[in-house]
Amino acid sequence: MFREMTADGAAADALELEAVFARWVELAEPREILTSLKSSGVRASRWAAPFFEAWAAADYAGAMAATVGMGDFSGIRALVAIRRADPAILQDDFQIRNSDNSGIADALTALGRTDPELAKDVATAGGSRPDENADIIVAIARGWAERDPAAALEWVKSLPLSERNRTGALDALFSLWLKNDLPAATKAAGELAIPPSGGVSSDSAVAILRRPESALSGVFLTNLLDPFASVGALHRQLARSPVDWSTTIGLMRTIDTEGWFAADPAKAAAEAAGLPPGGARDFLLSSICAQWADRSPAEATAFATAHDLKPPRVKVDPPAEQLGAEPAMTLAPLFSGGETTAADRERLTALEAKWAQADPRAAADWLIAQPDFASFGYATDPYSSTMFDNSLGYYWARIDAKGAARWVEKLPDGPRRNRAWQAVSPYVREYSPDLAFTTSAMLVGDASRMKILERNLEGVASKVGLPAAREILDSVYITGDERASLLKSLENPTPAAK
Repeated sequence: MFREMTADGAAADALELEAVFARWVELAEPREILTSLKSSGVRASRWAAPFFEAWAAADYAGAMAATVGMGDFSGIRALVAIRRADPAILQDDFQIRNSDNSGIADALTALGRTDPELAKDVATAGGSRPDENADIIVAIARGWAERDPAAALEWVKSLPLSERNRTGALDALFSLWLKNDLPAATKAAGELAIPPSGGVSSDSAVAILRRPESALSGVFLTNLLDPFASVGALHRQLARSPVDWSTTIGLMRTIDTEGWFAADPAKAAAEAAGLPPGGARDFLLSSICAQWADRSPAEATAFATAHDLKPPRVKVDPPAEQLGAEPAMTLAPLFSGGETTAADRERLTALEAKWAQADPRAAADWLIAQPDFASFGYATDPYSSTMFDNSLGYYWARIDAKGAARWVEKLPDGPRRNRAWQAVSPYVREYSPDLAFTTSAMLVGDASRMKILERNLEGVASKVGLPAAREILDSVYITGDERASLLKSLENPTPAAK
């Protein structure tokens, strides 16, 4: 029965396996069961957690003592110890950093809420530096904020964290605090000493609370407090913000993507049309029409025209058949130097995206060979630059990071290869940060080299660990000055972009 339940593709979940193990533990010595499991040929990832749960339920001390130093049990030992708030394990034998157990963060949040003093010891278990346990600190701060946010804030401020990790912990803390006591959270956020390069993004809870008068903060705050805010509630928040409504493009994305969505845009538009006239109302109407246009462009355009608003942008989605048998010939007008209308360029750009989705290697080969490739920069040609990044990055490297990276490696040395690696590198970093770092060290030689190396090394540190990040600096060719600078960046990471 055990082999059937643990076979690859078996439908049995962890709770079912735990029930089987609980019965087995009643009938046999757990250490003998463990020996049988190890020799069964079944991957430990299938049975380690449910077996340990059953063993610990029957004999917690025995299970903990018998599995010290066993890597297969490091994550589940930590999780069970957190649930039991066991100081002996959490303070002296805590192995959370090497665990990928998804329940540990939730358990740490609960521990921060119920026993923050013990949780504080977990954050520095084994003498580890706080920056090595940044995720642990965020989870604890989130839970402690529910119990005593002011005390949690003082704790986070006392830790020698990098600015990036400090900001992450503060954001988790204030996101909870503002929902429970907005005036106190606003006052505390305003008193924080944050340097100009402190990494506080415009959409973080800290930034929102420090700029309560801005419309951007108003929209975010409305969504944080009530993700299902009515049209009227959002309008009231916008109307009381001193905004120059002639320059509101930065807010459109906020309303469209940060939690406020019109489930019935026709109804929402009609409601918004009845609000007091002014910039806030017109902006809200335009935002609703933009969402409406994705589902019913004709109705949205007619509504906008009837209310003297700029017609919403309608997405262009030509059928892939328009690419024809020779996509390169179809798309040639994009780079031929001839005159093309905005509508034609938009249609061809959409077709190129369809080609990149269907055959990213062919689309990449075509793009990299274009004679005016030098213009693929955001400052000079944002449309072509975005097309290039999407084709090589989003449509290829996101799906096949290794294949895209190997393609870039084979390109001739020069600005084209450097630009291609810029497009591919972020997705390779998600797939394998050490591959991204070593490839960057080998390929990139222009002014962007150190910036790319720092980002990829930061990926190694966060996904694999600081020891691995330090070790990789000795495994690739970099100069002594570069190594010193990169080591320094590990101690003081650049703020994470959002």
